[in-house]
Formats: sequence, C-alpha cells, structure tokens
Amino acid sequence: MTISAASQTDLAGRIEAANARSLISNVEAAQRLFPDSGAAAMPVAGGVAAFVGADLPISYAVGLGLNGPVTEADISQVVDFYHSHGAVPRVDACALADPSLLEALRSHHFQLHWFVNVLARDLAETDDRESDPPEISVRQAAADEAELWVRVVDGGFSDGGPLTENHRRMCLMFFHHEGAQAYLAEVNGRPA
Repeated sequence: MTISAASQTDLAGRIEAANARSLISNVEAAQRLFPDSGAAAMPVAGGVAAFVGADLPISYAVGLGLNGPVTEADISQVVDFYHSHGAVPRVDACALADPSLLEALRSHHFQLHWFVNVLARDLAETDDRESDPPEISVRQAAADEAELWVRVVDGGFSDGGPLTENHRRMCLMFFHHEGAQAYLAEVNGRPA
C-alpha cells in the first residue's frame, strides 16, 4: 500500500505529538514523585523540550519543525533550556520536519547519533493468532506493584547490572504518568 506524502507527514505529526504528550506526562509525574528533580517542559518550534533528569534518556526535545520553519533562535532556546538544567541538549528530529530544522541544528553544531524508526499499524486490522499458552498470563499491574514493575522493566532493558536510582526514577515516572497503563506478563505465576 502506498501512502501519500501528505498522509506520511500527517502520521508523523501525530506520532511526534503523542511522543510530546508522553514527555510532558513524564515531566508532570517527575514533579509529583520527585519534586527535587527540577523537571520542566518548554514548548518550542511546534514541539516540546522536556527535562526530567540530566542523566535520563527521556530528557530531550521532540516535534520541532512539524508545523513550520525552525529558527536558530528556537534552537538557542533549546540549548539554553538544557544548559540551565545542567544537561546536554538533545533533539529527536523527525525526517519529515521542515528542512530548516536541520539547518538550525547544524548552526548549533548538533551531531546525528542514531535513527529511530517508528512502526505503525491500523489497530482495526486483526490477525488470527493462536491463544497464548496457558502458563502465560498478562494483567494490569496493581498500584502497589510499582516497584515490582520497575524491577521487571529494568531487567528487560538493562545489561544485567543493578538497578540504578536514575533508572528506578525513570520507570516510576512511566508507571505513574497520567493515562499510563502498566502491565505485567507472568509465566507460571512469576513476573517475566
């Protein structure tokens, strides 16, 4: 199926806006859970710059340039925002953003570190997958299972080392951010 350029840009804008809303929810969760974090968000160039901790990978700007041109002054705001929080400025740039975004980033000596691909699928499409094996169950985590959920999630994304306080805080933000639904999968009754 071929998708028109306008449809691609619209879908990219919706995905970037969802990411921006999620970052703002993380900031709000950090402000509630960790008032000492200095968590803050700032609208800029049609997107948002979010800070929840200098060493956390979810402190970055997203959605810039999807609603029009980005200026060097916009990027200066981003740089100043992160420097004021003692953090390295990072921008998640969408390939379908206005070309001025790349020029403005280049003028501030930003470097490309990696590409992120987001795969999307119409949820109305269904597949005829078989039922899960009886020893596997998936359920929503209870409010009092936040620390358990944190350990399970961190174990799935870490290199096997101990849970750091920064990762614990980040996972707690995910668990408690508005609209979040945290799930636990269990194999024979044990979280996996």
